[in-house]
This record gives sequence, structure tokens and C-alpha cells, in this order.
Amino acid sequence: MNPRSAQTLLWVSAILAVAGAMIGSPEGSAGVLVLAGLCALAPIVAGPRWARVVGAILLIASLGMAFATYPAAKRQMERYRESATERETTTR
Repeated sequence: MNPRSAQTLLWVSAILAVAGAMIGSPEGSAGVLVLAGLCALAPIVAGPRWARVVGAILLIASLGMAFATYPAAKRQMERYRESATERETTTR
């Protein structure tokens, strides 16, 4: 992999990780953090040594934050499912 491509993917991953940490919605945050982890995978697999190390750090950080937001996202989806079921039963 071209070192410039690896560097670009690492920057994208870092920006997405910061944005994911700032998003208020648990589902949105988890989704953006998983995307940040996916962007960090390519430099880990095919990048130069420095990009592999930085990519591994970004992957661990972004997936760790995504797993931390998972319980809140699950609770919010349960509340949404309950309200959607309630609205469906009241409209029939």
C-alpha cells in the first residue's frame, strides 16, 4: 500500500473516531466508530510498519468506544421498538 494512502486512511479513521465520540445518539456514535475501525483495518493489513502501529491503536480505541456505547444503543432501540409497537396498536 502506498504510504500516502495509509496515512490518509489513518487520518480519516482518527477524524471519524473523534466525530463518533462527539455524536450524542448512541446508534450514530456506534456506527461512526465502527466505520472508523474499518478505515483503520487497511493500513494494518497492507501499510508500512508505522501505519500498522497507528492503525492498531486507532482500531482498538474506536472499537473499544463502540463497544462501550452498545448498551446505550440497545436500550434506545428497545425504547423505540416499544413506542413503535404502542403506536401500531393504537392506530388499528
